[in-house]
Amino acid sequence: MYRAADQLHLHLEFHNLVVRGGCVARRDVGQPAFVVLHLPPQSVYERALFLAEPALSTVRGFTHDQTEGRREHGVDEAGDTEPLPAHPLPARLSGWSRIAFEAPDDLSGVRYSLASLLEALRGWRLSVSRTSLPAPAALEVDGDVSTPAAPVRRAPPLQYPLPHEQPKPVETAIELPWRLILSPHAFLRWRHRAQPGALDGRVELWTTRLVRGATQHATSVRAVYTPDYGESATHDIAAHLATPFRASMTARDRFLVTQRCLHHFDGPVEVEQLALSPWGASANLRGTWGVGEGAPSGNELEAWRHRATFGRDHYVRLVYAGRL
Repeated sequence: MYRAADQLHLHLEFHNLVVRGGCVARRDVGQPAFVVLHLPPQSVYERALFLAEPALSTVRGFTHDQTEGRREHGVDEAGDTEPLPAHPLPARLSGWSRIAFEAPDDLSGVRYSLASLLEALRGWRLSVSRTSLPAPAALEVDGDVSTPAAPVRRAPPLQYPLPHEQPKPVETAIELPWRLILSPHAFLRWRHRAQPGALDGRVELWTTRLVRGATQHATSVRAVYTPDYGESATHDIAAHLATPFRASMTARDRFLVTQRCLHHFDGPVEVEQLALSPWGASANLRGTWGVGEGAPSGNELEAWRHRATFGRDHYVRLVYAGRL
């Protein structure tokens, strides 16, 4: 579907839903039903250039071995900035992303129109991977419980680390940045306009924003999948930087971020902003982890900060533990 006024562009996919009499209703009443919104690519992976301090090799304490290491990273012995290539810089476009919603059990029908569906989806529960869990929320006692208000369903116990697996077709999968699949937890919601928003004769670009739901769970996401999982078996950093080219994150970075998110219950990445649009995602993400007892073996990643606007990364920081 394409709406020219606010440039909304998405594909709608129904699972166990059918259109009857102008309304979207459940096909099989006894089975779950889903609506999946497929969105255009949300991230661009762009070639980056090394910017060095002038005369870095003349700084006291900068050894020959360190100079050799910087040469591997694209700078010469004098610490010069990497020269700008003669041809246009290469880039890679991420795949399409999707956000999935589970229809409520009491769904009677939604009018089959784009505006009506967008309005309804703002209140539907998110359908996410089983590994996309929130950080534990603080427990608050607000009364005595003698009998459950609803039948209790026993769920299998969770085991950490969580499995590394691709989200199912009816589960949310946001590719941000390139080759890194993020997913929010099910207690959050997406907020967006059902109709184009106009002010003073101008119409704003359609976006959907990740917001906190009715619970106390914080707004967060987990990296649940990357095709580069396991690529950090080698510690040849120079090789990772060159594949396919130097950019904001390497295959090894993506693997270590995913491993961190799946390894422990406190692995989620804090979301200060996450908005998806036809022009790409705008995001402000912050992941903070320790490297002490309980950290994945060989994973020395302590923090990840990622900022992007309309799909283009403009600030990425990865902090690794070091030794003196």
